[in-house]
Amino acid sequence: LAAAVALYGLLQTVFTRQTDPFDQKVLTIGAMEAGERRNVVADKAVMHATLRTYDEAVEARCLELMRNH
Repeated sequence: LAAAVALYGLLQTVFTRQTDPFDQKVLTIGAMEAGERRNVVADKAVMHATLRTYDEAVEARCLELMRNH
């Protein structure tokens, strides 16, 4: 779960620093799931995300940044 949280922070930083601030875009992580037991480190984490833009070029750039980081 800690790695998923770090990834979320990285993506937000990348979006704000490597894209035009006037391009309208929103990345929402609506849910994070990791593990099923207390006090046991989960072997995987799943993030459910939504990317919203008005421009297909902005969407393509955001997806490229997500894949490269």
